[in-house]
Amino acid sequence: MSVFIPEKDLPASLTPQEAVEAAYSAEMAEVAGHLVRGLPSLVECDKELAPYLFVNLRARLKDRNLRCIYLNGRPREGEQPGGPMPVGLIGTMISQLREAVRGAVEKRVVVLPHLDLLTTSQGGLTGEAREVIPLLYENPELVWLGFKDPSFPLPKVIENLFPHRTSILGISRSRLRHLITQKEARKFGQQFNPWQLYKFVSGVNAVRLRKLLSTLEGEDYPAEPKQAYRHLRQATLTGALEIPDVDLDRDIGGYDKTKKQLRQEILDVLQKRDSSTSPEEIARYEDLIPRGMIFWGPPGTGKTFFAKAIATSIGAAITIVSGPELKSKWVGESLPYEEPVLVLVNGVQRRLPIGELVENHRDGDDVRAWTVRDDGSAELAPVTGFLKHRGPDYIDVLTTETGRQVRVTGGHSLFIQKDGELAEVFAEQVEPGVTRVAVPLRLVAPESVERLNVLDLLAGREDVRVQ
Repeated sequence: MSVFIPEKDLPASLTPQEAVEAAYSAEMAEVAGHLVRGLPSLVECDKELAPYLFVNLRARLKDRNLRCIYLNGRPREGEQPGGPMPVGLIGTMISQLREAVRGAVEKRVVVLPHLDLLTTSQGGLTGEAREVIPLLYENPELVWLGFKDPSFPLPKVIENLFPHRTSILGISRSRLRHLITQKEARKFGQQFNPWQLYKFVSGVNAVRLRKLLSTLEGEDYPAEPKQAYRHLRQATLTGALEIPDVDLDRDIGGYDKTKKQLRQEILDVLQKRDSSTSPEEIARYEDLIPRGMIFWGPPGTGKTFFAKAIATSIGAAITIVSGPELKSKWVGESLPYEEPVLVLVNGVQRRLPIGELVENHRDGDDVRAWTVRDDGSAELAPVTGFLKHRGPDYIDVLTTETGRQVRVTGGHSLFIQKDGELAEVFAEQVEPGVTRVAVPLRLVAPESVERLNVLDLLAGREDVRVQ
């Protein structure tokens, strides 16, 4: 059996709806089966995919004589609301939801395509959502079908409404051959290899994939299909991803032993996998490929450069993240929304919550924050970017005998004194009146300063030992 697919075996044309059926028929059949049995279902998918999945499910449920009500917040044709017209999409959606809940006398499926509008970016409830929650649990005759955007976390009170959950992100490799037409396959050479194409489109949903493939340009049956693959790679880049151009030999000198190991254990195996035409042989090669690697060494020894070279060699995109952005107890640690910070914004010194600073930041703003240098001095350095992500579900607040408050994010540890030494425990293990908690010192700086020395500020303090 070969991985190459003859052109005649590919579809001549494909509509987006046909592509959705070809890519997700098994998942849609499973969701429809749960809804028919009265089990509310939540589908996690990209926003652009949700309408097509609903149309697919509606057709399946129609065959089972089960009616769907689609609450998208838009007034239905000929609808005459009895009372003041709700303002905005949310108001109309709540009005439709109230009508569906209190007017239902038979089993029906109520579709909620915009659950993200009921949640904040931190996963909390919006003001309008508090009115919606009682309605969701009011009528047991209704079967709920919700669509969740993967970039928005849902509060537990909404998530618990759906005992069955399905995640539809990207496409499976086995279904890719059914999602490309004969005309599009010609852009990838004389023989079409879906396994090779999968590397570039694995995280793309079927609807978006169809849009990307329909825009392919260039000659048919090229000797080298790099142009088509490059077009797809550029079109699928998101966020901070980049396509590096670093050659392992041309741009990196020395390190012969490291280069040899990388070639033998990774690059050569990947090359053999890509050149293989047997699915069984490809699977054996994939079992040999490591799922990650660690480059160890002091700063400036080329670790990031090696990572970029590996990405270039295998045609992959790359994102660069510093260690403190991943996890650190003291350096680069994420702050809660309301944590105050001292910054200089467009030349004006301000002390404001970091969440407010991030939310109100505009392109072109000059933001500077205090940074401690290796020699112990501090200076105002430019802030080049902001990183905002979902925080924990709770924060522990510990109050000491001196009145200081220590806030610890959920699941995070802190330092205490135990048997005369520092020990690490979770907040739940702290004993009131017994445990001695290590707290940060307060540094008092002049009212207006652009440069200070932390060692000078600490000098003379009896509770600090400076080395």
